[in-house]
Amino acid sequence: MKLGMRSTRFESGPNMTPLVDVVMVILIFLMLVGTFTAGEWVIQQNASAYVTATSSSTPPPPDFVPDEPIIIRVSQPTPDKYVAQAERITTSNKDQLVAGLKSLREQLLKIGKKEEKLTIVIQPRPDVKHKYYMDVYDAALIAGFKKVSFAVSQ
Repeated sequence: MKLGMRSTRFESGPNMTPLVDVVMVILIFLMLVGTFTAGEWVIQQNASAYVTATSSSTPPPPDFVPDEPIIIRVSQPTPDKYVAQAERITTSNKDQLVAGLKSLREQLLKIGKKEEKLTIVIQPRPDVKHKYYMDVYDAALIAGFKKVSFAVSQ
């Protein structure tokens, strides 16, 4: 007979292995079925710009205007001045830029370009201060463009 010796029993709690297995199966299922991006977060690429002409392709109608964005390049020649260049517009004055962009917008609308297809892409050089390309952004909005975005220049 043993005196003072009791059998020891360790309580380690419930077995968590089945719970972890079920959670992992659910996680894998959601990763396979779910979508992670919505349509408005993806930049749409106009693939027709890269299609080469073939003998079976039909020519575009005479009033066809390609859906290409208007690119405004912004540089900073001196620390206190910027220069914005778009199409035939080259200026360092916000008011002149607004007037030029309004004129360009009206010309595009006159030749049949749709309002929702008009896009401005602002491409500042890496050394341009934030306030200068935000002036260009404001000028594009004041000129009536609804789709204004930024691109990285190299």
